[in-house]
Amino acid sequence: DKNIPDLKYADADAQSFYDFIMGPVGGSFRKENVLLLKNEQATLKNVKIAITHFLEKTKDADLVALFMVCHGGPDRSGNLYLLMHDSDLENLSATAYDMESVNADMRQRISAKRLIFFADVCRVNGFSVGGSGAKGGSNSINVAISSLKTDKEGWGVISASHVGEVSAESGQWGGGHGAFTYYLLEGLKRNADVAGNNNGIVTLPEAFDYLAEKVKRATTNVQHPEISGNFDNNLPLGFPCLDAAGEKEQDKTLPMPCAGLMNINSTPQGATVYIGIKEAGMTPFLTKMPMGTYPVTIKKNGYADTTDMVFVNPDEKTDVSFMLRSSEAGKRRYDEPLLTGWLFWVSYKPMFECFERLLKYVPN
Repeated sequence: DKNIPDLKYADADAQSFYDFIMGPVGGSFRKENVLLLKNEQATLKNVKIAITHFLEKTKDADLVALFMVCHGGPDRSGNLYLLMHDSDLENLSATAYDMESVNADMRQRISAKRLIFFADVCRVNGFSVGGSGAKGGSNSINVAISSLKTDKEGWGVISASHVGEVSAESGQWGGGHGAFTYYLLEGLKRNADVAGNNNGIVTLPEAFDYLAEKVKRATTNVQHPEISGNFDNNLPLGFPCLDAAGEKEQDKTLPMPCAGLMNINSTPQGATVYIGIKEAGMTPFLTKMPMGTYPVTIKKNGYADTTDMVFVNPDEKTDVSFMLRSSEAGKRRYDEPLLTGWLFWVSYKPMFECFERLLKYVPN
């Protein structure tokens, strides 16, 4: 739609976030677990398929990161929509993703108990042109997105701006980015850790504190990112300690990341250990890890997957033991009550009949 002004750097923002999470500092996500939609790929159909089918494959223990940079806007009735590549302002109900459906689809289809939604979305009306572009005007798109966290434990939303604010983008940030994305990634790569406890891991609160301060200053108090939700404050999002190439460029006076030992055992042994989404080894498993909280999943053929959150203390060994349950155990427990009940009835019915006959001869 020619009436929708182009965003100059939304595709660059998405590409940069993709590149980050594919590298070791961003968690080394597997390629098959990541979906990138830019420009003509980001149609209403493709985005809906991504949320209702691609993300439907997630399990309880997974972490979902949803990063979205686009326009949003209301129709004449005030219904709110996310605008796609093929959206038509005169027919939003058929060509844009309405926020009620976005919220419902995510709640119903995504099973992951940990989700972070990075949302750089605001209203197309009021778009301004100048030294830097802007996504927005007075709007309630961010309020609608933030409602996702109301009934989902472990879900968080980081919005680029307050209601009523614009979201700035400019060539001055990394050669062409939104202020939100530029400072988010700068923080996750290392700077938020340096500004925080400098332990080699960037947690969600550290990333947001760095992002909020930098964006506020860079936009002269025009834009203020927001965070909402009920998530784990120890959730790690960046691992600058794993950036081997970057270590040579870092200030040698900075302290080394605090680390400890993670010792994983299982009964039976020989199970595969996953730290987050990455296969790490077999039990018994011992490794050195930066201080922080990690989702650990144990898998073995014939046994049900087992997941737990493991906190590694600095300069200590954290011992964790998993007792694996046969994947057939649930089926046996389901059958046993029926079998036991039937045997009880067959075995004792004649005795009950005998008692009834005897009672006829017992005086009142």
